Amino acid sequence: MKRIAFNPSLTMPIIDIIVAIILMAGTGYFWFHTKGEARLAEAHNDLAEAEAQNAAKLQGTLDKQVEAEDELATAQQTREDKAQYVQFLLDRIEIENETIREAKESD
Repeated sequence: MKRIAFNPSLTMPIIDIIVAIILMAGTGYFWFHTKGEARLAEAHNDLAEAEAQNAAKLQGTLDKQVEAEDELATAQQTREDKAQYVQFLLDRIEIENETIREAKESD
């Protein structure tokens, strides 16, 4: 009796795996050069637009900050001027009170 021996060759599955890898690499290369480059270019354009919008927003914010700092400086100067004027008025009131007191004492 003869036994039937099944001896598959090891080279056939290895060749199949190599061919599958080559096909996947070729498919990826083909996909990238047909659709991937367009998506990449679109992403670069979106990035440039986003950077431009962010720069515009940042410039607007910086302009608002400069305006706010100017308004703050003006408000502080106004407050200091008013405080000096109040002190001047208080000094004048004190002088006038002394003048009135002296006038009353002399009468």
